[in-house]
Amino acid sequence: MNDRRQVDIGTVIFLEPAVLDGDMEILCPYSPSEKARPYVCLAMESDLSVWLALTSQPGKNHFPIPQDVRSPQKTMWAAGPCFVNQTFATHVGPTTRFLLAVSPDDLLDGAFRRNIRASWVREQLIPRCRVPGANWFHSWKPGCGAGHQTPAPTTAKLVRPLLSASEKEKIKPPPTPPTPPVKEKAEVTPTAENWAEFIDAAPGGKGPGRR
Repeated sequence: MNDRRQVDIGTVIFLEPAVLDGDMEILCPYSPSEKARPYVCLAMESDLSVWLALTSQPGKNHFPIPQDVRSPQKTMWAAGPCFVNQTFATHVGPTTRFLLAVSPDDLLDGAFRRNIRASWVREQLIPRCRVPGANWFHSWKPGCGAGHQTPAPTTAKLVRPLLSASEKEKIKPPPTPPTPPVKEKAEVTPTAENWAEFIDAAPGGKGPGRR
């Protein structure tokens, strides 16, 4: 999908939030999900378009999108649950940048292209948006998404080891000699034969065994 004419108000496509968050040309809020999710086109002006995230999980500030305004009718897209969170901010940017964020698993050709009836989008969806109308486009400017850009990884992959095995061996410190075990002083038990020596060896050498 790379033709702008395939996108119109009410078109629903699955976009990759990580791609949107890392695009310097797209003004977008923080995405609470890393998985590809459906977005509906709310408005188009010149080369710009506005998109709003959809969800299958109801919440406190959500309202449902009726089945009869979703097409094609004979698919899970029309039969399954679908909601809009009224607190979500819209994504604004060049339409071509959004097309670059389309999920590879999205089927957009022919009768399987998902959409919400444009009249329902204008009458029911847009009035509920946090920043409706022309303010969408007034908030966009070239490079406006730089503040939301995903930081690049700080770790670099090494092409080869810093030191060869022989170089590591040369700077390897000598092995530490083992510490000899400490011999504990054996206890001497006095007997009739060594009684005098035992007393002589005692502190002061005093006792009935001193000769």
